[in-house]
Amino acid sequence: MTKTGTVFDEASAGPEDSTHDRVKGAKSGRFFDSESPPDPRFKDWEPNPSEIAAQVASEDFPVRELPTPICEAVEAAADLVRVPKEMAAASAFTAISTAVQLFFSVRRDAHLVGPCSLFMLTVADPSERKTTVDKLFMKSLRDYDMRKKAEYKAELKRYKAQHKNWEEAGKDLKGKQHEPAVLTYYETEPEPPRPRALLIEQATTEAIRAAFQDFPAHTITSNEGGNVFGGHSMQIDRLQDALATFNKLWDGGPLKATTKTAGTVDIDVAHLTMGIMLQPAVLEQLAGKAGGLAKGIGFFARFLVAQPESLVGGRLYRNNAGIPEAVTKFNTTLLRMLDSWEPKFDKFGRLTTPELSFDDHAMLKWVNFHDDIELKMGRGKPYHEIREVAGKAAEQVARLACCFHVFRLVHGHTGDLSQIAPGSAPPIDRDSMVAACAVVGWYLEEALRVTSDQAEPPEVHDARILERYLVRLWEGRGGTNVRIPYAPTVRDVYRNGPLRDKKRLNSAVDVLVECERAKTIRTERNSVQIALSPYVLRDVYGVWK
Repeated sequence: MTKTGTVFDEASAGPEDSTHDRVKGAKSGRFFDSESPPDPRFKDWEPNPSEIAAQVASEDFPVRELPTPICEAVEAAADLVRVPKEMAAASAFTAISTAVQLFFSVRRDAHLVGPCSLFMLTVADPSERKTTVDKLFMKSLRDYDMRKKAEYKAELKRYKAQHKNWEEAGKDLKGKQHEPAVLTYYETEPEPPRPRALLIEQATTEAIRAAFQDFPAHTITSNEGGNVFGGHSMQIDRLQDALATFNKLWDGGPLKATTKTAGTVDIDVAHLTMGIMLQPAVLEQLAGKAGGLAKGIGFFARFLVAQPESLVGGRLYRNNAGIPEAVTKFNTTLLRMLDSWEPKFDKFGRLTTPELSFDDHAMLKWVNFHDDIELKMGRGKPYHEIREVAGKAAEQVARLACCFHVFRLVHGHTGDLSQIAPGSAPPIDRDSMVAACAVVGWYLEEALRVTSDQAEPPEVHDARILERYLVRLWEGRGGTNVRIPYAPTVRDVYRNGPLRDKKRLNSAVDVLVECERAKTIRTERNSVQIALSPYVLRDVYGVWK
């Protein structure tokens, strides 16, 4: 890392440095100014730049395998917000699971029964617009929560008045503890209303436990996953405590704990959906504490984990017509489900959810998926290093198939939903199972890719991120329609790019230069620009012909 030295020096950067700086009198081949003819643009560049390092290629998210109404909503939202499809899909899955977990569980066979709740984890920076796409898919749930909160306030007010009257009526019974009238009196005590808010945002583990004291089904959405998993300090004991809680909730309970805010929490049945974003740096920190990412990813065995390629740098402004119709229909479907059905509770106040099983065709598909994954988990097999994740894949498929199936039923049923209500709904069919297998299969490959990427040296990983960012800048500035490479200053890359640490940025630049994939140029204004090799732009990314 000594070939170029430190390229970012805040003290030497002039106040007028900008991405519009151009080299004047630069050595031929190191940079091409606006007067350069097109022919010599490849001069003095290495025609065969070295590879940064071997990498597992990211597979395209199987969005077209999703049930049609979900596919259309995901594609429309991803296009509107300019986010990767897998990020939009995670938001959609979180929303569907939030609604379906209130009414159904899923039965895999005579002995294996569990919730249909999903845990989604997206590894990305805050600039990736997860919150924006969450708002699109969670709109109906937020509207439902606001309405239920207003209803709860009115019910609580009525309850207080009724309880006050009940207390007044009991004053005449003092000293008559053993008379039948006293026993009858206590049997008529008004029941307090149950809060029905479903969504928990930016919550700590203790706050999550307390929320389940009020209602047995919730969803956590957060773009600050570090807080959810134990705080920014990421102390291993706090992390393990948080994940132990989430593991119990993923299984559907029981949840027993003592909190400062809610005292003793003792819930037999608890359903939790999670839609969390974790920053890459936090994942790296976790990996270090866990002894490497292969072990660290095992902490998240119950999560469907994705680390999408960033689109930052290529999301130029465009005028949008409004919320896509497919997204509106998606929210309408969820709201119809929530408004048509009521959660059921047994005499002990426990949430009861009828079980959806598989039809014969779906069962055959699920068994084949289960066995295929099991065979790939042995020593020396593809999923051995992520066997904690792969070991949950068949159950993930069952849960996701249940969510897809219920959503499809409600979306396709124009009449009264009582005909497909919990207890009357048909079993999960093959179409829902095929879609779920495709999606979970993709998440398994993504888990392999994430562990592979994070296992390489950090400066190599950062160099790959930096190169993709520079290519997106190039495309955003006109790409093949311009004659000269767009070369931003390193200072602007530091300010606006994905690497906000100077040492990491300098190391990443050094890797690209040593691999002859880029060159740095100092301008007359004493700023440093970084130009990608035209061979990299043309032969690797195909953005310069």
